[in-house]
Amino acid sequence: MQKHKLRNWVLYYIPLGIFLLLSALGFYWMEQGYSGALCEDELYILGFKILTPIFLAHFVLSVLILGKHFHLKAYLLPLFIGYFAGSYLVPLTILDPFNAKFDRSSPTRIEAKIIDKYHLYKRGFRLKLEYAESCSLRVSESFYRKVDVGDTLVLYVKEGAFGVKWAYKYGVKGRM
Repeated sequence: MQKHKLRNWVLYYIPLGIFLLLSALGFYWMEQGYSGALCEDELYILGFKILTPIFLAHFVLSVLILGKHFHLKAYLLPLFIGYFAGSYLVPLTILDPFNAKFDRSSPTRIEAKIIDKYHLYKRGFRLKLEYAESCSLRVSESFYRKVDVGDTLVLYVKEGAFGVKWAYKYGVKGRM
């Protein structure tokens, strides 16, 4: 029974607890305005670079700590699913707000034309800008409805603590 409890703590409870704690802090900071990566794809790449060694270390430590009580066939699939879900959720709930919160760079003013606007189910309202054509900026629904394709957006961009640029402040030129 003790081995079963240890296995659950090592494999599930500790990683999930850390994720929930950091996510709660991340959601709080998002509500305070610390988010808005210019290119979410960069967050996913950063997440992959950071999480892959963490996931591998967790797997190796789990095998070392649990030894013969780590049943590979029984626990490999749940761990893989947890790692895959973490790779999707961590960049959005933890890396984006932490990148903004701990950023100490000065904002740079950039003007960019809106070349497209669209809505992605569950991924929000998006503006495609000349500044970063391969990415789109997530904006609120109310802001999305106020702007039109061809408008010039004024962005105040910061470098980000993890090197992922984010929109510190933005508005339509002439309406700020």
